[in-house]
Amino acid sequence: MKEIIKIVADFYGIPDMLIYSSIRKHDVAFARHVCIYFLKEIKCLKVNEIGRLLERNHSTIQHSTSTIYDQLKVDKRLQEDIKIMRRKIDKIHLPVIKMCQKCINWNIK
Repeated sequence: MKEIIKIVADFYGIPDMLIYSSIRKHDVAFARHVCIYFLKEIKCLKVNEIGRLLERNHSTIQHSTSTIYDQLKVDKRLQEDIKIMRRKIDKIHLPVIKMCQKCINWNIK
């Protein structure tokens, strides 16, 4: 999980410790949203598990995932950014990734 957070933080040019922080600046919050998206999609973590990891409540996690899902429908740049980060995540060896059927079929169209 920390590897995913590091990849996203590096992509957006922020220290990974800021993902865990309560800072609400747009660039930090958006990177946090993307981390939450990946933790849900790749790790298949439940909302409460992600909330415990990032010290957020479940409604914050749901809002983050909704934000990214909605933007992915219309934002080509975000789609490309997600693909780039996903390739980086796929290149690292994460032996503890648990794959659910949704994750196996993961694809941005």
